[in-house]
Amino acid sequence: MIERYLVVLEDFMINEKLCILLNINEEFDRPTFINDLYIELGIIRQEFNMEDNKFIVLLDFSKVPYDISVIQEIYTIVNKVESHLIKNVDKFIIYKTNKDTDRILSLIEHHISRELFDMIVGDNNISDIINQALNDKNLLSNISHPVKKDSN
Repeated sequence: MIERYLVVLEDFMINEKLCILLNINEEFDRPTFINDLYIELGIIRQEFNMEDNKFIVLLDFSKVPYDISVIQEIYTIVNKVESHLIKNVDKFIIYKTNKDTDRILSLIEHHISRELFDMIVGDNNISDIINQALNDKNLLSNISHPVKKDSN
């Protein structure tokens, strides 16, 4: 595992929950991703002393094409790791969208459990706030605090 699929935003929390970015590129390999997902969540729990707390996963849908094979891959993976996601994730927040996001979500909705789908937040106001905070360090320091603090 060279680069993590899950990237912790150490300067950004929502409702006192650790936020994680999903980091997937074109060289994505399903078996490796599924295996690494379990490993990385465990590492993050240990690194940040999370115990039973759940995470918020930030999703960039601007990179998701309206391609049936890609969408099938998404819900196949989600269904394989569903119980682990429900146990570890509080919300999935879509912070970047594209023109097809609603259509993609509509397809996904019919192929994953209602419980898991209800964890997805795709609100434009929330997306705008998160995008602004991630790109403006002054705003970020006003609305959030670092997860880890230097002990010096």
